[in-house]
Amino acid sequence: MRPIDSSPIPQVNGVNKVYTDYQEWREDLSNAYGQHCVFCNDRLQSRFEVEHLVAQSLGIVPPLAWNNLFLACGPCNLAKSAKVATAATHYLPNANNTHLIFIYNIRKHRKNGKYACIPVFNPALNANQQTKSINTIAFTELNRIEQTPLRQRKMTDVRWLNRYNAYQVTTTQRTLWNLMNTPQQRAAYLAAIPPLVHKTGFFSLWMNAFVGVTDVLRVIVNCLPNTSAASFDANFNPIHRNPADPVDTI
Repeated sequence: MRPIDSSPIPQVNGVNKVYTDYQEWREDLSNAYGQHCVFCNDRLQSRFEVEHLVAQSLGIVPPLAWNNLFLACGPCNLAKSAKVATAATHYLPNANNTHLIFIYNIRKHRKNGKYACIPVFNPALNANQQTKSINTIAFTELNRIEQTPLRQRKMTDVRWLNRYNAYQVTTTQRTLWNLMNTPQQRAAYLAAIPPLVHKTGFFSLWMNAFVGVTDVLRVIVNCLPNTSAASFDANFNPIHRNPADPVDTI
């Protein structure tokens, strides 16, 4: 899950934008954070869901509040519904280094023979952090794979499959990088990689594939708008985002 910095409210001629329908923030949200789901990081295709991080049905945050709005895919938005996520119980992409909270497992889908890539809690976390990681997965059912025959026919949730396809792309790209021997080849690759990152999505899979390759990590972090700079060191290795927090530094 990509950690992000909350973008300032968009302005026109120095004046904050105002809308009467939260769905009208769609273009601004795309410009601020890119066309990827804030939760699963899948690439958003032709339909963007404007998502309230704190559900508007709860009446806690005004429905038009910019800092509570993000883009999400349909399956994440539907799974979240009116669930509540807080900093005490969950990891939030605009507050924590959410790249650190999961690892990804590859497994065979037991019903159709295809392969799935699913997030699970990072075993390097302490017990309390593991619980928060599990809560974050459950918040939008990021690990959902098995579906009823009707859901399979309708393809209502293919996050697991898209994530596996992205895993294949990222591992292949790392192999390709390793085969490049000249500075010219690597410079050309670095120039060509941003569109592929945007198209594929799944930020953390890209970061995991290129562990230790600072030049590529720099491109991955910088090519997506408002990725949290505080979540990575000078070599673009992930670090804890909240080192002064006495409860949880992630």
